[in-house]
Amino acid sequence: MRELLKSGSPPLGLSDQTVYRAEAPCRLEPGDLVFLFTDGVVEARSADEIPFGAEGALSALRRRREEPARRIVEEVLQAARDYGTVPPFDDMTAVVLKVLGPAP
Repeated sequence: MRELLKSGSPPLGLSDQTVYRAEAPCRLEPGDLVFLFTDGVVEARSADEIPFGAEGALSALRRRREEPARRIVEEVLQAARDYGTVPPFDDMTAVVLKVLGPAP
């Protein structure tokens, strides 16, 4: 992981009443991957109440890093659902953006 983007607003949410502030631009290079997820992904809990966590989500992402973005999202969400034996209390949403190189 090269950079962690900070958020003080709803994850992946939009609201007409909320003011969203931009941080400094983040330069992306070909091969970079942007991974956004809601708290429901990291809050999935095992039977002994251990959260899946950001590391669980990143581990699932790394297993499929070379695959299309859609497949990475499917893998992360399935891994969180499989980990969580306790019914989820929140939605699980993830977005993956892959930065491609210049067109040939």
